Amino acid sequence: IYQINKYLSEVKQIWGADQAKRLQVNNFFRSRQTAQRSLYASYPYFFQPFQSLNCMQNDPQKKEEEEAGLEYDEDVGDEEFIDEGKGNKNAYNKKTGEAETRDATERSEKKPEDDMFEFEEAGGGEQMLAVLPYKGAIKEPTSHPDINPAAPDVDYSLEYCYGYRCADSRQNCFYNAEGKVVYMSAALGIVLDPETNTQKFFGGGQTGSSSKHAAAKTAINQHTDDILALAVCPERKLVVTGQVGSVPILYVWDSTTCEKVCQAKLPKGTRGITAVSFSVDGKYFACSDLHNDHNVYCYDATNGNLIFKDKGGPDRIFDIAWSRKPGDCRFVSAGIKHVKFWMPMEKECKKGLFMRKGKMTSFASATFDDEGNAYLGAANGQIYKFVERSLEKTVKEHKGVVHSINFVGDKLYAGGADNKITVYGKDFGKVAEYEVGAIPRSIDFKDDKMLVGLRNGCINEYDAEGNLKRTLMESHSEGEVWGLDVVGDKVLTSADDNYVMVWDWKNRKLVKKSIVNSVAGEKVKYGASTLSKHPDNQCSRAVAFNAFNQHVAIATNKGEVQIRTSVDELDSVVKTLNDPTRWIETMSYSPDGVYLAVGSHDTAIYVYDVNHEYDLVGKCSKHNASITSFDWSTDTSYIRSNCAAYELLFFKIPACEQDTEGATNTVDTEWVTQSNKLGWNVEGVFPSGCDGTHVNGVAASTAMDLIATGDDWGLVNVFRNPVRDGHKSVSLRGHSEHVVRVKFSEDDSYLFSVGGYDQTMMQWKKIQLFYQLS
Repeated sequence: IYQINKYLSEVKQIWGADQAKRLQVNNFFRSRQTAQRSLYASYPYFFQPFQSLNCMQNDPQKKEEEEAGLEYDEDVGDEEFIDEGKGNKNAYNKKTGEAETRDATERSEKKPEDDMFEFEEAGGGEQMLAVLPYKGAIKEPTSHPDINPAAPDVDYSLEYCYGYRCADSRQNCFYNAEGKVVYMSAALGIVLDPETNTQKFFGGGQTGSSSKHAAAKTAINQHTDDILALAVCPERKLVVTGQVGSVPILYVWDSTTCEKVCQAKLPKGTRGITAVSFSVDGKYFACSDLHNDHNVYCYDATNGNLIFKDKGGPDRIFDIAWSRKPGDCRFVSAGIKHVKFWMPMEKECKKGLFMRKGKMTSFASATFDDEGNAYLGAANGQIYKFVERSLEKTVKEHKGVVHSINFVGDKLYAGGADNKITVYGKDFGKVAEYEVGAIPRSIDFKDDKMLVGLRNGCINEYDAEGNLKRTLMESHSEGEVWGLDVVGDKVLTSADDNYVMVWDWKNRKLVKKSIVNSVAGEKVKYGASTLSKHPDNQCSRAVAFNAFNQHVAIATNKGEVQIRTSVDELDSVVKTLNDPTRWIETMSYSPDGVYLAVGSHDTAIYVYDVNHEYDLVGKCSKHNASITSFDWSTDTSYIRSNCAAYELLFFKIPACEQDTEGATNTVDTEWVTQSNKLGWNVEGVFPSGCDGTHVNGVAASTAMDLIATGDDWGLVNVFRNPVRDGHKSVSLRGHSEHVVRVKFSEDDSYLFSVGGYDQTMMQWKKIQLFYQLS
């Protein structure tokens, strides 16, 4: 069965020139093994002509499975787990403006070297646009800073990262040897000191202004794309992290200093690293990839040299765990209808045997005890215990997928989709059960403290009795993060997870969060291309604060705007505005707090009178495409705006009438913000060869001496103002996805950025550079 391609000549002799039948058999034997067995059992007569062929001899491992009574469970698990297992992932197509689902087949047809957003290197390809409508609306302002093409004399250090990757990763949050917390978000390995609430990073900081794909080819010592897997060695001194990409990279680094120990690169086209684990002695680590064959690797942890590689099978691997028995150099891989035990030093693997004691199902998590017994968390809510490689026992305490499992000391900890953690003793008897409020994606235990990473973006610490001691990290956890505004010592963010969050950036913590909508609405026909499963009225892409009356405006992807009383009373709704008919990407109050302007994807800007219960003053409706950004003049007499058709238009306020001579009439006008990416002083923000969608967000410093951008390469770039063609920037890497918004603090001492699908906000501290002239 497994070698049919080697015997096509014999097939031809049996069925002659019947090409259709040969093709049918050939395609059949290329399908999944489960389908092969099912069809063989249902249609035995179909294979009778092959009984004499060598390829139909009993496969030894298949015969062993049959003797052990292997039975298959039906597909179980929640929708998110099933999508993850199929390899499906929602992706935002910026050319069509729609969300699309890409499965493994579509990814394999796409060139493996293609990045998430296609690009051409500087100097190559067509120019940004064949027609640039905004060019005619550009006039040099009368007053502006001196033109200087050099990068600004500033640097930014990454001070804090608000985020935790929890949607498609597991067992990725641990204590290090000093009791600090190691985890990852975006393209960063993070070490958090719970006592001082400070962070160290593996990765992040100043880098070259190139795409993450191009950066991955260079000899840099940091990740350039999403980190999908993380593990800490048994002594808790070393960390290994693996990322996505056409050539995935693994780094081993020190859990205290964050210094690199070694690195390893997987072959081109393997797409990403799904799971990773250290051996009991810390000398080796194993990992699995996202290739169609789901290869499994073993590396030397001291130098990154490859020791062993083999195909894992046709389905995704979710977790890998090494035996914790001293001297036992084995590990297990667990995934979709997949349990395999690997002996890397012998360069062999064997399937798990179920011995009629449990059904084959999909497995999300795996661990070992110190006696060499393996425990696997299953999609059917059971935990399977394997001795050697034979199933000994199963227990079921959870409803839904067992997403996380870890054996620490003499206890087994398992977290399920029912938001509970169950604790078992060595006899596999239930000892305790804790309710944790969300799906536990990672569990660790050290010094009578339990560390739990949750699916809602939180990292919590519990005592030995399961009582919550403190929350160490909170973050957005669904869809994308777009909304960003800075209010004194507070930062507001909104996202597709139905939350608006308020951060105290001086104390580096979440101080308030509020639900966007408590009641789910219907899906809107022309809503935003969100990657979230929440309906449009529970997703928010814009948030704005009024410093004069403390109101907070929250826009939804349905097109409504909710006015909340204040940051402190964020749950109190003053009024809801329903004039826009499409989702809202940009929104801000006028500098005097009198007006609220709302830019919608229905091509209009709506202006409301704040002092008259938000009555609609007028509608700026001359754009030909979705409103992407706008700026207020300091005297509130003008709005200049950009749209997706690359138009730069000017409107008089409060009349909301277009000034067709606005470019000339506003050369002496001062603007309170620089949010537009099309204009005279931002013409140079686009790298050569990139189109107009490459830059997503723009912001000017309060002093108007710097301009920051967020782009599709995951970079935050800081230029001198104005930015003309060929000007250099200080580029900062840390995000792993398109950076959609950037914003300076009011005193310009900090810069904040949000990373779209990496669901992370980063806080960059400004460092002024001084050069001594010789």
